[in-house]
Amino acid sequence: LMSSTHTEESELIGGAIDRIQEIANELIEAHRNPTCPRPVRAAQPWRAKEVLQDLLREKRLEYAGAENILFQLHYEDEDDFFLDADPHHFRRAISNLLNNAAEATDSQGRISCELRSPRPGFVQVIVADSGPGFLPQQLVQIGEGARRELTSTKVDGLGLGLKHAREFARSSGGEMC
Repeated sequence: LMSSTHTEESELIGGAIDRIQEIANELIEAHRNPTCPRPVRAAQPWRAKEVLQDLLREKRLEYAGAENILFQLHYEDEDDFFLDADPHHFRRAISNLLNNAAEATDSQGRISCELRSPRPGFVQVIVADSGPGFLPQQLVQIGEGARRELTSTKVDGLGLGLKHAREFARSSGGEMC
């Protein structure tokens, strides 16, 4: 008999494994057909709030060893925040940003994800953390791959997560800033 915590952990781990397989399949397909466009739109609009709530539950579990990192989601209750962008790439892009935020904060860190609709038909997702931040020149270069030493502030980082997030935002008609 499994507790509800173990069941939730198993479901989250299963979901993470599915996403890893999906990323691997996308990389293989991109290698086989480099000119084939990737989908950027969903078949029907979906609720961003539900995807973010699920993703933050996953991140809390993933970073449970860093006991004092606090993940928070903020949004206006009355807004449904429907999106028509590809939900898998949306989740992957935000997951990359949350991972970067968790790695940038210390053990007492705070990571917030805010969902807003500054105007009708537009959804804004803000990921913020209590880490040291970027230098202004790094903000220009990050995710663009122009110079290796500026694509990531991490020793082992390549900036691929930020690059994917930026490409997703642009291909969905948005921007990352």
